[in-house]
Amino acid sequence: MSITASMFKLLMLLSGFKFWLGLAFKHPPQRLFTHWPKLLSSRWPVVWHELEGRKIATLDPHGKCAGHVIYLHGGGYALGFLPMFIRFARRLVSEHNLRVSLLDYPLAPKAGVDEVQAFVAAAYANLRHRYPDDRFSLCGDSAGGALALVLLQQLRDIGEDMPAKTVLISPWVDADMQRDFDPWCRQEVVLQQAALVAAIDQYRRHLPVEHPRISPINGGLQGLGEVALVAGGGELFYPDLCRLKRELTASDGTSLLWFEGTGLWHDWLYFPLPEARVTRRDIGRWLAS
Repeated sequence: MSITASMFKLLMLLSGFKFWLGLAFKHPPQRLFTHWPKLLSSRWPVVWHELEGRKIATLDPHGKCAGHVIYLHGGGYALGFLPMFIRFARRLVSEHNLRVSLLDYPLAPKAGVDEVQAFVAAAYANLRHRYPDDRFSLCGDSAGGALALVLLQQLRDIGEDMPAKTVLISPWVDADMQRDFDPWCRQEVVLQQAALVAAIDQYRRHLPVEHPRISPINGGLQGLGEVALVAGGGELFYPDLCRLKRELTASDGTSLLWFEGTGLWHDWLYFPLPEARVTRRDIGRWLAS
């Protein structure tokens, strides 16, 4: 772990970051996330689509498009776009000439699993129709990573066109949060176990936590194509991500590119760390290749 990362970790511990994020998961400040379009810079053209009353923003590169990334943000299914998600998307556009579409999917507790996943599937189909010549990839972090993996499995199961590549950043692939996560629970500086229990209960509605639409690690991992998986060695999900790594590697028709931040926390890729800078570059190049 770099000195910069160690300082960030200490700062998050001292500021109670995990407590405040956990509070937001339990009582999501929905109004705060209605202003996310203002976070988009005017440096790149933005094409706005509307689907089922919700927004899709597509950021276009200045040069030749190297691919089209559909981005699904994290936030425990309850929080919307944060500035760090927008910065990541802008880097993919500016540094790698990728077209990036940001999905403003509906959030819990107002929306549950059926509404959220139906919107994501409809948005994928809508964008493929609007941009028929683009080479599509998926990218999602945390809850958004789970949504990306669920969509990938659904497309495989019904025989629809699959994305060329998929990036899963600290994905929430096993929603059973009643398990013993020691010592990762103590190491983690972002996620609070009790808050995740509340968040998944708001989202899953009628489905049990082990259902593949809630815990996509149970949905079969064969035939998913090229997948990049980003994990933090100090994050709460680390044991599940190691299991996901093993099972993806052993699955026919699926290839894995693994990135691990030694000792780092959940969603470390979005922070201004030397480790994150190198990994973001490598992922961007991989998506654009």
